[in-house]
Parts: sequence; C-alpha cells; structure tokens
Amino acid sequence: MKVEAPTLDRSVDHDMAMRRPARPDGMNGRSPKPLKAAFLAIREDLERRSREWVTVAHLVEQNRLHLAAAEIERDAAYKLLAEIVPTVEETARALKSAMETNKDSDVPGDLKALFDNSDRALERLERVASDLSAQLAWCRSTWEQYSSTVEREKELRAQMLGNRGA
Repeated sequence: MKVEAPTLDRSVDHDMAMRRPARPDGMNGRSPKPLKAAFLAIREDLERRSREWVTVAHLVEQNRLHLAAAEIERDAAYKLLAEIVPTVEETARALKSAMETNKDSDVPGDLKALFDNSDRALERLERVASDLSAQLAWCRSTWEQYSSTVEREKELRAQMLGNRGA
C-alpha cells in the first residue's frame, strides 16, 4: 500500500505567509541593502559638505589675512608717495626759479646740481608709482579672492539653512 503525502491547499500556503511575524529589523521582507546604501550616501554627502564648509572657512580667514597684508603694503606705498611728491614739487620749483633767473643773465649759472636733484626725485617718484601700481594690483586680486570666498561661504550657509527646513 502506497501512502501519499498530503498536499496542502494553495490557500493554506498563502494564509501562512500572511501570518508570518514581522522581521525584527523592521524590513518585512525587504532587503536592508537599499536602506543602508541610502544612509551611506547621506553620510558621504554630509561629510563632503562638512569638508567643503571647513575648507571655505579656512580660505576666508586666509584671504582675510592676505588682504590685511596687501592693505598694509598699499598704505605704505601711499605714504611714500605722499612723502616724495613734496620733494618732487620742491626740486621742480627750485629748478624753474634758477632757470628763470639765469635766462635773463649774460652768464648762465651752473644748474647741474638742480637738474640732478630734480632727476633723482622724479626717479624716486617713478619707483614709488610703480610699487604703488603693483601694490594696488595685489590688493585688488586679494580683494577679489576674499570676496569670492565670502560669497561661497554665504552660498553654503544658505544651502545649509535651506536643507534644515526641508
């Protein structure tokens, strides 16, 4: 005599599957991999944003220091300019006066020393003007870098505050 194994009705299989207790991890049959990947992506994004924020904050501070140094150098160049301009004007007046006086004379005087003084003052003025131009270019470049990093910092702050409300 042959004994056949009882067959279960498909509806019984379905009912048993429906009565299966929930998984302890709360996934209820779903794989934990997508959720883990989502959390990893969020963590990586937060780490990236955090590094970017710190980098921009350091850049703002570094650019602020460079800007301060550029401003000090620029101010020093303007101070030299303010010192040399009166010297240039004085040597020019002395030379002009001596030339006017000697024009009417039958025996022109020796104005070599006055020309040399005026020439040295103008050469110094030229060096100061050249230095001042370079300082101004440095100051401008440093200001533009500082300004752009401050704008980037504002953008990051706005993003952070915007995400806070989401």
